[in-house]
Amino acid sequence: MTGKKTIIVRGGNVLIDTDMYYGDSNSMLALVVLRNENDRTKGGNIYVDPKVTNIVGAGYAEGSLISYDASVGKIFDIGNTVEGDLTRQLLWYGSLFSANTVG
Repeated sequence: MTGKKTIIVRGGNVLIDTDMYYGDSNSMLALVVLRNENDRTKGGNIYVDPKVTNIVGAGYAEGSLISYDASVGKIFDIGNTVEGDLTRQLLWYGSLFSANTVG
């Protein structure tokens, strides 16, 4: 990615399935994911594939940041994750705001 980009998604979700880096020192990404205005239970989430290890940019999810493997349709959470499912650490360089951000 090069240049300054802002992506706004209203009423949907975003799936990140590859590492995201700056193309150069002048590059910047801002990702904003908002819930559906008429049905607040839909959208607003950022799904990240477990193979992704690096994301650079600012992120705002009105919902949550969720680990999701699209190849098998599985959301990883404490209730359904087994040893070996999540073997890589995700590093988010920048700011991240979501309903489940801790720290």
